[in-house]
Amino acid sequence: MALEILHPEQGAAWLQVLQRCVQYDFYYLPEYHHQAEERGEGQARLFVYQDGKYLIAVPLLLRPLDTIAGLEQAGVGWWDATSVYGYAGPLLSDPCMPAAVLHDFRTALQNTLHEQRVVSVFSRMHPLIAGQSDVLQGIGEYLVRWQTVSIDLRLTPEAQLAQYRQGHRYDIRRLQRIGVECIHDQGYEYLDEFMRIYHETMQRVDATASYFFDSQSSNDQSGRLAAGIAAGSG
Repeated sequence: MALEILHPEQGAAWLQVLQRCVQYDFYYLPEYHHQAEERGEGQARLFVYQDGKYLIAVPLLLRPLDTIAGLEQAGVGWWDATSVYGYAGPLLSDPCMPAAVLHDFRTALQNTLHEQRVVSVFSRMHPLIAGQSDVLQGIGEYLVRWQTVSIDLRLTPEAQLAQYRQGHRYDIRRLQRIGVECIHDQGYEYLDEFMRIYHETMQRVDATASYFFDSQSSNDQSGRLAAGIAAGSG
C-alpha cells in the first residue's frame, strides 16, 4: 500500500491528519514546516500511511544532494531527508498498533522513499511522544544521544520552581530581587529592543548566520506560527 504525500500548502488536509493522531505539538504543524522551507532547510512533506482506522504520519524535509560540494553532478535528482529543527518523528492514531500494520507501514515507507530517490533519512524523535522508536524498528538505527527537560505546566508555579536545578532557582530569585519582570508583548512594543539583545547574544556565542533574524521576519514568523498553533490546538 502506497503512502500519501502532503505538502504544507495542503494545510487543511495536513491538520486533519494531525488531529487524528493521539498526540502532536507545534513542531508538526504545516505552518512550522512552511517556515523551514522559507529558511531553505528543504522541501517539507508529510508521509501518511492509512490502513483502515489506523494511521501513521511522518514529517520530513527533503534536501537535494546536488547542492552538496562534490556532488553537483552525481547528486542530480537524488535527495536526503531530515526532520525540522526541534523534535518530530512518527505520529500514530492509536497507541497500540497491530504488528501487521507496523510491518506494512515500514515496507510502504521504504518503497515510497525509494521512489522519491531519497538515499538517507535522519529524524529527531520527540521526547514526550512514546513508542516512536518501535514504529521505525528494523528499518534504521535508533540512538539516544542526550536528555531533554520538560515542565508540567499543570503544576503550580511554586511546584514547578521546586523541580528546577538549585543554580537555576538561585538565578530566578536573584532576578526577582533586582526587579526583572517578564511580560507578554502582544503589540511588539519592545521587539526592536529584544532584537538588539538577541543579536548581541548570537554574536557573543558565535552563532551561525541562520540564527540572525531581522525584526520584520521575526514579527511575520511569530504571527504565522501563533495562527498555526491556534488552528492545531485542542
